[in-house]
Amino acid sequence: MDTAAAFARFTSELRYESIPREAVEVIEMHILDVLGVAIAGSAFPGNKELVELVREFGGRETSTIIAYGGKVPSIHAALANGSMANAWEFDDVYDGAPCHPACTVVPASFAIAEQVGEVSGKELITAVAAGIDIVCRMTLAARLPAVKSGWGLTAIHGYFGAAAAASKILRLDEDRVSDAFGIAYCQASGNIQNVKEGALSKGLQPGFAARGGILSALLAQKGITGPKNSLDAQFGLYHLYFGGDYSRAPLTAELGKRFEVTKVSFKPYACCRLNHVPLDATLGLVKEHDIQHQDVRDVRVFINEDTFLLLCHPLERKCNPLTPVDAQYSLPYNMAVALVRKRHTLKDFWECMKDPAVLELTRKITPKLMREIDPKGVQPAIVEIRTKDGRVYSRRAEFASGSPQSPIDIAAKFRDCASFSVRSLPERNIERVIELISRLQEVDDVSEVIQLLG
Repeated sequence: MDTAAAFARFTSELRYESIPREAVEVIEMHILDVLGVAIAGSAFPGNKELVELVREFGGRETSTIIAYGGKVPSIHAALANGSMANAWEFDDVYDGAPCHPACTVVPASFAIAEQVGEVSGKELITAVAAGIDIVCRMTLAARLPAVKSGWGLTAIHGYFGAAAAASKILRLDEDRVSDAFGIAYCQASGNIQNVKEGALSKGLQPGFAARGGILSALLAQKGITGPKNSLDAQFGLYHLYFGGDYSRAPLTAELGKRFEVTKVSFKPYACCRLNHVPLDATLGLVKEHDIQHQDVRDVRVFINEDTFLLLCHPLERKCNPLTPVDAQYSLPYNMAVALVRKRHTLKDFWECMKDPAVLELTRKITPKLMREIDPKGVQPAIVEIRTKDGRVYSRRAEFASGSPQSPIDIAAKFRDCASFSVRSLPERNIERVIELISRLQEVDDVSEVIQLLG
């Protein structure tokens, strides 16, 4: 059996009652997190123009555009909201095999739920559970690191996750869900060249996937067929995209019983997750020893290969980011922000792009490969800060804040993100959304949630 068939059965048969309580609670947090970062993403460069474009498309006004307000067809709302959700690199991340699972699944789920109407909180949670689990499992199965392959796994696998979620909300049977996966495969794409060039299109890719997932499910609902063997077959995704270099076991092991969403982390810092362990170490040293950035002579940061390749190469570009995307994927820049501001908020990240003190400090930060650790993913890091008077401060961080071992306050993050909205949202709406999502399983129609943010 092709894995796509197993995913189709899992999606069609999944019931809210079979999802562990721990997973339900985490899913509610992920939904709140994605909505928050999408609100903040409304003000990210390029998204105003994107919203203008989707409004120009016209069509049935079914689904809400976050922060901007108004309604557009579900596929267009998913494109806009999915792009905004990933814009700041502030959305959740699956550390086990780095990808962003919720920025495609949650926007697609809300958009199609509004179109369908009267979709309950339990139905939304179930759809999101299926979608996130599929994205995480697919990413875990890919052996070749995205940094080296060049594939943008968040987007590629997001097509399948969004298709699963949309199919669940549309109540498609197993056969139609299988078609939706096949149609999703016909569209699935994504690359990290956007990151290399600091292009704004980086954030569009999850939006494309959210839109594509809904379109796949709607086409399948109409009876349009897709290839049933879209993952494991000779020309399925894993052979065509990855040359057959994948592990099938993680795709279906305890499928429907173990939910990978419980291993997904939240971000306290608006930048690539590979920055976060070094940032935790840096902020720990700065706060503990009251280090002033003017006193810093140099900094060495010991990191793994993935972090070095993605965040430190080429070093000259990383020390002088030209675009917000450049800055998101620059370890020297983000460490310099932490050293100068003694914190790393979304406001700090944005303001420091023009701060001469930060840009000067980036050139004092030297990345070093720590070869004894796993080259892939989010790994331990060591930061050494040497001051001009000869003192040396060193700290090793094992895992990043926001991981299951070190939780953060998602409601507080949501409120902070709301302050970055392209237009002011009433405080009562913000608090109402937090309250509704805290008891989402009791909500009769999730349209109430998303419309409070439009």
